[in-house]
Amino acid sequence: MLKNRLLSFLLVFCVLWLAFSGTGAARQAIAQTPPPTINSEGEGESQVTPLQPPTAVLEAGPATEDAIPIEEVDGSLQVPTMPNSGLDANSDSWIGSLPHGIQAGQQTSSNTNSMVLWDNGPLVTHPGGGYNGNDASVLQSSLGLNTYGFGVQTSAGNRMADDFEVSGANSWQVQTVSFYTYQTGAYAYPPVSTITALYLQIWDGPPNDPASSIIFGDLVTNRLVDTYWSSIYRVIDTSMTNSERPVMVAVASVNISLPIGTYWLEWTINGTGSSGPWAPPISIIGQTTTGNALQNSTSSGAWAAALDTGTGTQQGVPFVMEGMMGDWLWEQPLSSVNQNAYVNQEFSDYPTYSSYLSDDFVAAKSWMINTIFVPGSGWNGFSTLMNATALNWKIYADNGGVPAGD
Repeated sequence: MLKNRLLSFLLVFCVLWLAFSGTGAARQAIAQTPPPTINSEGEGESQVTPLQPPTAVLEAGPATEDAIPIEEVDGSLQVPTMPNSGLDANSDSWIGSLPHGIQAGQQTSSNTNSMVLWDNGPLVTHPGGGYNGNDASVLQSSLGLNTYGFGVQTSAGNRMADDFEVSGANSWQVQTVSFYTYQTGAYAYPPVSTITALYLQIWDGPPNDPASSIIFGDLVTNRLVDTYWSSIYRVIDTSMTNSERPVMVAVASVNISLPIGTYWLEWTINGTGSSGPWAPPISIIGQTTTGNALQNSTSSGAWAAALDTGTGTQQGVPFVMEGMMGDWLWEQPLSSVNQNAYVNQEFSDYPTYSSYLSDDFVAAKSWMINTIFVPGSGWNGFSTLMNATALNWKIYADNGGVPAGD
């Protein structure tokens, strides 16, 4: 049967090709080893090279940045080189808690169907009320609140967690998660992000529940694909135009399918400044309790409620998830007639024996393809696809039942 599009996979390894059968459900939950034990004392942090795992021996760091006492301001922040700047991270949003407009260096496309799936809470309390007419996220000391932000420093072993819910009739294809963070210091204007690393994992329940399991991610893979200033300053209500805490957006690439349910995000961030990174809490005028976030800090050594040090009330932490709703764009089921395996391999030393497979699919509208799953098994000494070093594939238009241009 003729169809509109043909997908041709060229596998650069010996592999026994099997027709694929599966569902759009989330990957099987896999419990992973917890992060290394914190075994040293003293305040401070060391710089982490982008795309490298955090140092196993961690230094203790503060759990919160508080208004009283006020810490000394670092005047020598270093601006990092952005890792993975060539990747397309669709972190633009049209909701109030995110900056508006496509950020510099991002690739855009009119065919992108990405949308905001979850906004975990507001951060801006005073639009245009901050330094140089920018937005302000105000610590309301008039209510007794005292915490600017919670420690989320990878180098100090501090981590944050908060929950989200996949609801409705469709699963979510989560592409990116955007977090808010800042490092206290003296900045030029406009400020440039000092964030260098972002690690996250997704749980199927609270991370402090022994019955919960990690279903995605780890704390050794740097998933940062974009970072930029949010046009927000974190300030106290007695100093509304202070510019020492510009809030940055740190964007993580995720690309996972999640069925309906409640999940928990756990994350930790590194940067080049000497103070932080800190995670500012959800901020709502007149409210002292804003959520149910958890923090795992060096001072507590375990998960505990993220409490403001002034009021003792629990806070939430803002983040934004973007992606698409619905199942897989295309699913090729296992044949009910012929389940024989087909050879799909390339011999660099004997090219005449090379064999390639192609199959077609139909795109009824514009698609944004993030992931293509290639099932199969090994043959002739090639035991598993985990031994593969490359996967080459091309997409062709249809030309009378064969790939056009090949």
